[in-house]
Formats: sequence, structure tokens, C-alpha cells
Amino acid sequence: MPEHLEAHQVGVSAAADYATTSKRYYGVTIANTGSGLVATLASVAGQRIDGILRDDPAAAGDPATVVVSGPTYAMLGGAVTAGDEVTVDANGAFVTATDDDHIAGICWQSGTSGEAVEIHLSPASANRSETPADWVLDTPTLVQTGGPATVSIASTRYLANKQGNMATLNCYIDLSDGKGVTDIAIPLPAALTAATSLGEIALVGEQTVDTTVTNPIPYLDTAAEQIKFKGLSTFTDTKVGKLRVSGSIEIT
Repeated sequence: MPEHLEAHQVGVSAAADYATTSKRYYGVTIANTGSGLVATLASVAGQRIDGILRDDPAAAGDPATVVVSGPTYAMLGGAVTAGDEVTVDANGAFVTATDDDHIAGICWQSGTSGEAVEIHLSPASANRSETPADWVLDTPTLVQTGGPATVSIASTRYLANKQGNMATLNCYIDLSDGKGVTDIAIPLPAALTAATSLGEIALVGEQTVDTTVTNPIPYLDTAAEQIKFKGLSTFTDTKVGKLRVSGSIEIT
């Protein structure tokens, strides 16, 4: 499977043989045993994890790589729909999260059990029932310039994380009918702009992939209270596809 995604990862030791029955792309916890960091396969459904195993260590003590945040692959333990919040099952595979589960991230692809799909990994310190409703921020309505075609936004969510004052954004923008559109923007959620000074917010960790437009780069326009894109030009019939935006808004 191609490893074209950029993510934060750490080097650890494996707690067991994770190669015989491959546990690549499964959820793990990390602990310091006194002689170094050790990754152990998640074994409790809905538990908090520290990352996703990226390789196949063959024995306890073998070196291993764990993705701890950002875009990566995850092995599914059940059917998941793009845009779902995911957690681990009792085998360390990923399933759609429900109440009381710890959120491991947001799925970027739909898939079924046994498939490895792309997700944005952002392990939460609190479970869903511990996250007050006012921390779940509104879904934005896309703002476009030009037309007459209309671009649409889907699988989009702002979700605030109490730890570190971060609000994550994950969305797909459908450009398949975007002819004549010259610019697009994503408004910041009102719940976020009302809570802090815009001068103290910065967009970090942006990723834009799976699109045939020329590498548009998201940036924060504090005056307009919008996320905009550098590098966009008028869409034509040959410049269509899906623009995926993933990142975090940090309240410093």
C-alpha cells in the first residue's frame, strides 16, 4: 500500500510479535517501561489509543514505527463511512465510534472490515460523553466566487478538542461541477470566533490531496473569518475532482 501521506510518527519497541498475524495499521498504546517506549496492541473496545502501528515487528523488543497524529492508514474492523469518527474495537481495528468511546480520528474513506483506509488520526483524551455539546462546532457552508456552477462541501466537521485548545477541520470539497468558479472559502465556525480573538488563531498541519487542481494551499484570513486557498484558478472541465482539507486551528 502506498505511503504517500505525511504524519507525525515515533520510533518504539514492540510488546509482542505483530507480524505473524499482521497488525500493521492497528491501534496501539505506548508506555515507557523504563528502558524505552513500548507499543502494545489495543485490546479494549473504545479505549484511548496513542497511535497506529505502521509496520510488522516480528518479536517483542523489535523496533517499530507508530503514527501518533495526522493522515495515515487504519485497518477497519467493520463498515465505516467517510466522515465517521472512529475508535478501536477489542482487536485494535477501527470501527465507527459511539457514545463513551474515545475518538481516535475521522475517517476519510468509506470501507468494510479488513480494509485499510485513510483517516486523520487525532487521538482524544476524553471520550464522546465527556465532550460537552458546545465543543462540537458547526459545519460550515462553503462560500464561492464565480460560477454559474456550484461547488459543494461534504463530509465536513469542525470538532474542538479540550486538550490543547485545538479545533480540527476535515472536509471534502466536490469540484466536479465547478466550472467558472474562481475561488472558494470555508467560514470559521461562529462558536470559535466568538470564543477568542482571531489574532490568536492559526491554521496548522494543512494537507491537500486527491485533487486535480494545482496544489491549493489553505490559509487563514482573520479579517474575513474564513479559510481561503492560495493557488486556485478558474476551474475548467479538465480541472475537476475532490479537494480534501485537513488541519487544526490552534487557539494560543
